[in-house]
Amino acid sequence: MAPPTFQKGDRVAFKESPEVVEGKIVKLWKGNFYKVAWDSGLSYQGKTTLVSGNVIRKKAEPEVC
Repeated sequence: MAPPTFQKGDRVAFKESPEVVEGKIVKLWKGNFYKVAWDSGLSYQGKTTLVSGNVIRKKAEPEVC
């Protein structure tokens, strides 16, 4: 199975987290790694971290009525 691929600017969230942790991909790294600026989450809000594509999922876009 191919690893998930994301683009710069994609909205993402941690797959398995006891809290809501959402952010935006700000830079693509080698392999399946991404630099994410986090918007929410007690431990992550306001921080930028390097994460594997295996632990994040693309956040669904809000529906426009």
